[in-house]
Amino acid sequence: MKSLGCLSLSCLTATVVTFSCTAIVTTPVQAAVTVFDLADDWEENNNPNGAWSYNRAPNTPLTNYLDDYDPTPNFFISPQPAYAASTWPNIGHISVWLKSESLPALPDFDAPIGRVYMHGNDPFSSLPSQVNDIA
Repeated sequence: MKSLGCLSLSCLTATVVTFSCTAIVTTPVQAAVTVFDLADDWEENNNPNGAWSYNRAPNTPLTNYLDDYDPTPNFFISPQPAYAASTWPNIGHISVWLKSESLPALPDFDAPIGRVYMHGNDPFSSLPSQVNDIA
């Protein structure tokens, strides 16, 4: 009889050798990942909207929704909805959050339809204490 490690074979008797294999495969458990997309999740009826809040200052959501932010039309050729305190060019037109639905009126104004834009508070057009954020 020859011994091959834990397997023994006999020349004198017919031996049926069967192997049983059990594999235990473990993978690390990962928490579910939620992916947000500002353009896809854009909400024109509610602010804050679940994961998003379009703010004019920390903890201060813009709640004024305008059907046409630019009625002049200096920037957009058709009505452009937006969140802002006032329409362009009135005082209070900044901060503004919008998802572009209209083609731009100016040829060099980079505003493809479907993108989300915001014009934040800056030293030239708002109070210094105001800053934009997404909550």
